[in-house]
Amino acid sequence: MADKGSGKESGAVEQLMRDAVALDRAALPVFTSKAFPRVAAMITAEVAAPTIGIGAGPDCDGQVLVYHDLLT
Repeated sequence: MADKGSGKESGAVEQLMRDAVALDRAALPVFTSKAFPRVAAMITAEVAAPTIGIGAGPDCDGQVLVYHDLLT
């Protein structure tokens, strides 16, 4: 998914949701990087595919923790 921002603007949220649904229809997992937790939760609720958060809050199906981020 192209970087559409973190979902600060309603247009960006709508585009993120469209992208997530498209990935879901293609049977691909959805990665949310630096998305606002409320947006990541909306995506997780909307799609059947697993959602993997990278700094996107606890509502994703899984999380990625970057080692260097942990130490800073």
